[in-house]
Amino acid sequence: QPSDALCAAASRIGDRWALLLVAALLDGPGRFGDLQRALTGVAPNVLAKRLRTLEADGLVVATPYSTRPLRVDYALTDAGASLAEALRVL
Repeated sequence: QPSDALCAAASRIGDRWALLLVAALLDGPGRFGDLQRALTGVAPNVLAKRLRTLEADGLVVATPYSTRPLRVDYALTDAGASLAEALRVL
């Protein structure tokens, strides 16, 4: 049922930037700069905080591609990708 999926997504994601981040990552992994360009208007500190929250919630995984300086690709986990149906409803 779409309303069940939507309720689950809303409770896991919490706000519009997180929702837009999940939507942006549905196309595949992205780097911080890519995500910032995709989400016009998001402040870097807000983007970083939302990525950390989504990672802590098990919806996003950060995979390092450089150690000096540390740089990562962000990708949806299976749990994060499962929110795709709720996003389609929106």
